[in-house]
Amino acid sequence: MQFNSLEFILVFVPLLCITFIVVSNKYKLYTLLGASLCFYGYHSIFNLYLMLSSILFNFALGQRVAHNKMVLIFGIVCNLAIIAYFKYSMFIVETFNILGQQQVNSMPLAIPLGISFFTFQQISYLVDIYYGTKPAQSIAPYALFVSFFPHSIAGPLVEYKDISTQLGQIRMSLDNAVKGFSIFIVGLFKKVIIADGLASYVNLIFHTAEQGSNLSCSDAWLGATIFLLQLYFDFSGYSDMAIGLAKVFNINFPINFNSPLQATSVIELWQRWHMTLSKLLRKLLYIPLGGNRKGELVKYRNIFITMLIAGFWHGAGWTFALWGVLQGLYIIINHVWRNLYINIWPKVRHNQLYKISCWIITITCAIISVVLFRANNLSTALTIYKSMFRLDKTYIASNILNTSDYLPSVIVAAAICFGARNTNSLFINPKNSFKIKGSDFAVPAIYWQPSVLYAVIFAAMTATIITFIILNSTKRFLYFDF
Repeated sequence: MQFNSLEFILVFVPLLCITFIVVSNKYKLYTLLGASLCFYGYHSIFNLYLMLSSILFNFALGQRVAHNKMVLIFGIVCNLAIIAYFKYSMFIVETFNILGQQQVNSMPLAIPLGISFFTFQQISYLVDIYYGTKPAQSIAPYALFVSFFPHSIAGPLVEYKDISTQLGQIRMSLDNAVKGFSIFIVGLFKKVIIADGLASYVNLIFHTAEQGSNLSCSDAWLGATIFLLQLYFDFSGYSDMAIGLAKVFNINFPINFNSPLQATSVIELWQRWHMTLSKLLRKLLYIPLGGNRKGELVKYRNIFITMLIAGFWHGAGWTFALWGVLQGLYIIINHVWRNLYINIWPKVRHNQLYKISCWIITITCAIISVVLFRANNLSTALTIYKSMFRLDKTYIASNILNTSDYLPSVIVAAAICFGARNTNSLFINPKNSFKIKGSDFAVPAIYWQPSVLYAVIFAAMTATIITFIILNSTKRFLYFDF
């Protein structure tokens, strides 16, 4: 059951809302918890047992971790061991077989959905408790924090200190329901209409490369560019849906995307893309490594290590490792360049032509690196890079993409990315945000007001989405694989 499935939209959500309205306030939290566990268990009962075991373990540890470094280290090691076993054991065995003389046989393991997300959040919880945040006093709110169905599988990544107060104020109102479901529909439209509409072109290009066939230079660049757009609309759509669904129950999640493809530097792109991950990477890796406190060279080392680990966090494979390496190099070069132009050409950053050049370079870097994110193996990535940079001059491939097929979809997707207002600016007013007590999280105030025109627009969007879901098979969210 996924957000873009009919059973979720037409059965799960209506039944949950009806049940939530009927039960008394005393049982509303337990209603959400039960629904969340059913949602996760629908995918796999074994995965549900794993999640529940992780919740119980980390809750118990959280009662003892305050200012106790050994308990914190024990908790982090155990959590990472679980991820390593399910997500990286096959990768480790395969790497060992390549490097070693003996072949080790191992059965492939199915990676539990969302294991990186719910484990990473619980590590963050233990770190917060260690440094003085008050631990959860009862198991139910903590279990809901981890398993809450809008974000349990693919984020946004939420910190307990940012949501604990809100868990005591869950309720449903007409205002929250209208605003929350409106945001959900926007996210669903991004996924079903735009991202899934681009998927066939991406699959054709990468499948051709995976078969070892050469691509034309234009097809290689187009395939990577279209995948970047698909990835953005797929994951930002999921984040919008999660934020909207949480809002229905009066829970405010942090913004996860802020028009990242409009960024004019790789640093800015990372500040706008998967913002909750960037925040936790900084908190759990970059700052403990020393941050930027010990000089430029150490800062660059810390950036490189953080991004390398970010690559492995996304997936167990050398393509993800190289993707992380490339992101680290991008950011380091970006910092070096900033230091140069600030000292030598301090006024150049205000030049419009310079800003446009920076945007082109940033998008080009993103397109190049995203090949590693999509390719199933290094051989496929290398085939595409050969075609992109015409490294194999002995073979000229013909185009396999039909311009009339893909161009309208790409133009619409690009126009929305680069020219339209994003979901945040449509629904949220940051100036009216308010701080959660005991946290640095500012809850964004939703200021959007429904009208007859908006009702007609959203009704048309919903009808279009339902039609597309009926006529086409439901496509898995890309981040479910990470």
